[in-house]
Amino acid sequence: MTVGGIGEVASIVILTISSAALKSGFGLGLFQTIMALLAFLLFMFLLFRSMQLLFWWFPKVAIALMPHNDNKEQDIRLSMGIFFLLIGAMLFLHLELAFGAFLAGIFIPTFFEHKHELPEKLASFGFGFLIPIFFIHIGSSFDLNALWINGLIREAVIITVVMILMRLIASLVFIKELGLIDTVLLDFLILCL
Repeated sequence: MTVGGIGEVASIVILTISSAALKSGFGLGLFQTIMALLAFLLFMFLLFRSMQLLFWWFPKVAIALMPHNDNKEQDIRLSMGIFFLLIGAMLFLHLELAFGAFLAGIFIPTFFEHKHELPEKLASFGFGFLIPIFFIHIGSSFDLNALWINGLIREAVIITVVMILMRLIASLVFIKELGLIDTVLLDFLILCL
């Protein structure tokens, strides 16, 4: 979880800054995007800390939001609400949408540990509904002529290599425990997941 979290956050931050640099160049637009990203990260850090304090002092709040015996699917509705709220914040701030989805994915298991069956319920909803919609949208809106843009494939390969290297660097956290070879294998295992 630690390696995946560090790798995801680092690669999403780099993608956000790269996207802003490509859209607005190295000027005021890039500076505004970086400041928005830093302000949002600070806000999310403070929100996570305050939620930890709230649920530590008042553990019944977590049970009230996601009860054990949930016959109204309140857990899925709250999860989807958090997901769409964070995606909306990313759209408003002109940041990477994947970052909002990643934070929503961290939020639920962090604060609602008592809902052990929730990941299975969300997986069936996601794989059965959200992921097919995503692939249908991408497939129907993709312009095949874009494959012939000069340098596109080279840049895609560079982005892929950089993302692999970011995860490799993140997996170096465990180099003392696992050794170099097992750390590299851990990196490739995380890539396959």
